[in-house]
Amino acid sequence: MDPVRLKALVALAETGSIAKAARREGVRRASLARRLDELSDELGAPVATTSRTGSVLTEEGARLAAEAPELIRRADRLWSQYGAVEVAPGTFRFVAPAGLAPPVTSLLMAAASRALPEVRVEVTVHAEPLDLVGGVADLALVFGPDVPEGPWKVTSVGRLVEGLWAAPRYLAKRGTPRSLEELEEHRLLLWQRPGMPRNALPLHAGGLHPVVPWLSSNDAWLLQRGAERGVGIACIPSGPCRAARR
Repeated sequence: MDPVRLKALVALAETGSIAKAARREGVRRASLARRLDELSDELGAPVATTSRTGSVLTEEGARLAAEAPELIRRADRLWSQYGAVEVAPGTFRFVAPAGLAPPVTSLLMAAASRALPEVRVEVTVHAEPLDLVGGVADLALVFGPDVPEGPWKVTSVGRLVEGLWAAPRYLAKRGTPRSLEELEEHRLLLWQRPGMPRNALPLHAGGLHPVVPWLSSNDAWLLQRGAERGVGIACIPSGPCRAARR
């Protein structure tokens, strides 16, 4: 996912008009509209709709626009440590964890193309990325409650924020749960968090609440897409991770 297209989306979100967004980005209106169309194609869903009164972001477009600045910063930060390193021509092998949202993976690849322009990049998705480091991988991105120990250099890029997410049409039909007891009456789509029990819901106050999920998976993106289609309520990373302090 090209950061230039994401910037076009952010400009539209902040100005509310394709014409104003184009002026802010210093491009023609048709060029900015094309970037939005290309972004929609990459995302697999429209990011904006146009009417006589102007342009309005779709639900997915608004979510992506809100996450885009932080996603770009995270991608740049992850790859910045390699930008000043002289890398010999060849292949840089990157392992992504299962369930990493396609927009995030695309941003990482865009950052890699800027930081390592002369190097081919090979991406592998694996349930346990660290298992491949030192063998078939040069860099791995992992989720987990603790900093992994091992003979490698570790950089913390952020902390995930988890939450419950459901489509408005699902809540309109089934109602909004106001307690853990009411939540148990709904279909729960539970993310299998690394290093955590698979049948427990993390609580903001700390601790875990046992649940019987209707669907569980280590693929957070799969669960999000299911919730978007009204399948149930998903417990997933609910937004861009908070930047780790240095």
